[in-house]
Amino acid sequence: MGAIKRRWVLAWTLALAVTARAEDEPQATKQPTVETLGEILVTARRREEGVGHVPIAVTVLTNQQLHDEQITDINRLQFAVPSLGVWPVIGNSMTASVSLRGLFEPDPLPTVDATVGTYLDGVYIARITGANLEMVDLKRAEVLRGPQGTLFGRNTIGGAINLVPNPPVRRFEASVDAAAGNYASVDLTGVLNVPIHLLNGAMRLAVNHQQHRGYGRAVRLGQDLNDDNIDFVRAQLALAPSREWTIDLSADLTSDRSGGQLVTFVAGFEDAEEVPIAAGNPTDDLDNYRNLEGGDVQSNRAGRFDARVWGTSAVLTGRLPHATFKSISAYRRLDLDFSNADMDGTPYDLFAILERQQNEYQVSEELQAFDPNTDDGFDWTAGLVLFRESARFSTHNANLSPPNETEGLTRATAQSESVAAYVQVTREITPRARLTAGIRYNVDWRQLTSRNGFVLGGVEYCRLDDSILDAPGTCQATLPWRRFGYLPWTVGIDLRANTDAMYYAKISRGYRAGGYNMRGGTPVGLLTFGPENVLSYEAGAKVNLAGGQLHADLALYYSDYNDIQIGEVVPDPIQDVTFIRQNGGRARIQGVELELTALLGPLRLSGSLGVADGKYLELDPATGASLDDGIGLPKTTVSLSGDLPFDTSLGRLNIHADYDWRTDDGDHTFLARCRCRTEFALLNATIVLALASGNSEVGLWGHNITNRHYMAQWVDFDSFIDDMPGDPRTYGVSVTYRFGE
Repeated sequence: MGAIKRRWVLAWTLALAVTARAEDEPQATKQPTVETLGEILVTARRREEGVGHVPIAVTVLTNQQLHDEQITDINRLQFAVPSLGVWPVIGNSMTASVSLRGLFEPDPLPTVDATVGTYLDGVYIARITGANLEMVDLKRAEVLRGPQGTLFGRNTIGGAINLVPNPPVRRFEASVDAAAGNYASVDLTGVLNVPIHLLNGAMRLAVNHQQHRGYGRAVRLGQDLNDDNIDFVRAQLALAPSREWTIDLSADLTSDRSGGQLVTFVAGFEDAEEVPIAAGNPTDDLDNYRNLEGGDVQSNRAGRFDARVWGTSAVLTGRLPHATFKSISAYRRLDLDFSNADMDGTPYDLFAILERQQNEYQVSEELQAFDPNTDDGFDWTAGLVLFRESARFSTHNANLSPPNETEGLTRATAQSESVAAYVQVTREITPRARLTAGIRYNVDWRQLTSRNGFVLGGVEYCRLDDSILDAPGTCQATLPWRRFGYLPWTVGIDLRANTDAMYYAKISRGYRAGGYNMRGGTPVGLLTFGPENVLSYEAGAKVNLAGGQLHADLALYYSDYNDIQIGEVVPDPIQDVTFIRQNGGRARIQGVELELTALLGPLRLSGSLGVADGKYLELDPATGASLDDGIGLPKTTVSLSGDLPFDTSLGRLNIHADYDWRTDDGDHTFLARCRCRTEFALLNATIVLALASGNSEVGLWGHNITNRHYMAQWVDFDSFIDDMPGDPRTYGVSVTYRFGE
């Protein structure tokens, strides 16, 4: 803790010293510059404003930055943002488990919520399943770090990701992008934007298709693994029936029809080691299948994956004399089906998903109003949110088979409703100081209908205890609606030393929703768990230096993490003991985040640093964990990028390179068990020539150029550990042609 505090003091002192020097420099000595780092607009406070005026730790990636750094989905966003981690969920390529400042949720069950909220153009995406969104034709991506519960709501205790698509514009423009590379990869994108003069509006259409061969292979089955076949389309319509009112309609669809995922075996323990013997191979050893590099595996299953995620939204905006009104209505749906998924990378069924189906929808309505005048010293934002969700979940698993010949069936329907009201105000208390305070009242209702069972010898049986059945002889238990209420809030102050420097400090409390345990079969195994919460203290600075050619963002934080939703073994009057999720821990997480952007002549450099330290302070003995265990976050994340453009006889050439490095997971117990390292570094690069004609580009691109083998995701099943390797080296060429204005 002392080391972290020293880093805080050093970083803060440097920021103050550099800013003071900029303030003291006589204006006459400042040299004019040809190019500066312009202000970027964000919606981090649910209204559009300059990022330098927002007292929040926020990283903004523009359309050009997303393109240069080859960020094509949520998963790759982590390589450009401090303290951000995004892990795919093994067996489900459309799922993204997002971590910010050490808070994350890896379980894809519909009764468990994320710790980081994902928003698409202001619409909340409730599940981590289906959250690995394609980032096609985006205007920008905003990553807000720290609790955002007042304006963005529940399930943002780690932060929020806000994706903003390019809006329709009232002119004709179009583009076609084509890329091809190794692993027979093809990536095609088309964008069409046309004005609609009769309706005083415009329409925009973006389509994308991407595919590649597998990054690994199930050699026993002769089948590729980790191949891709994804289609995406988004249509938008913007109308302005009057000067005061606008209507924005949007619909998007992502379809993923791919083969099985590449999963490798890392380590096995007592229960797993008995499986080869019971399968009739007593001389076989699971260590024969240990594989940390991916490629060829000895899987006995390869599987298939078929999923569709789609949604529609309608945004009505009205500009009234003393307020701007906005209504955001949305519907989203997920349909997922995959089967025969190998979860261990061996020729045995240590764990296999024989069949999984997930069908769910969400309906939401947000009514929002805010002060349109930001220059009168008093700003306010208020809103009301209504949300409803329903999900059908069914999975058929084989675990340690043989010797355990029982196959698990988890089948349930989960329903969720939520109502929230919020208000946040900012008051100018001096010409250079503003006070911000916000509060939100949120109520959730959760309900579960379970039909859990098991299969033994090919015969299906009910797993539910007779005491909870709806009726004798039926395998269904309708559990009651449960209510959870909580009150996220924030209080902060920001000081503007001059036009180029802002400092802020704030305290925020955020909550993650409670829910039902889904996998059990008894009254204890189907218990609810309550909300968890974070009390976060944060201070930061945003500084422009050198006449606008250097920008620095600094954030220091301390989070008190309470009522952690964690797995516990608890007494069960029917099954002796059962494993469920309960509120069983408390932790503290502290850290420093620094982001720098600089212009050195034509060279543009960017970098970020995240240093974090997390430790459990209290743990219920039923968790079986130790206070010495890490909470599972990298101690350090570093990202660097550079762009060097220069003119040639053919046109303007831009050379881009970016580098990401993160240290080992902080859970030393896990690292000792797996005998592995989770540290890795990735180098990516692009070279793009914009032809002198002004409407064409050709380029070369490479991702993971050094072909670093790394663990993108890992799961400790207690009896064994598996891993999903990261993408290998990929490279290719690209061509872009633009039409119209």
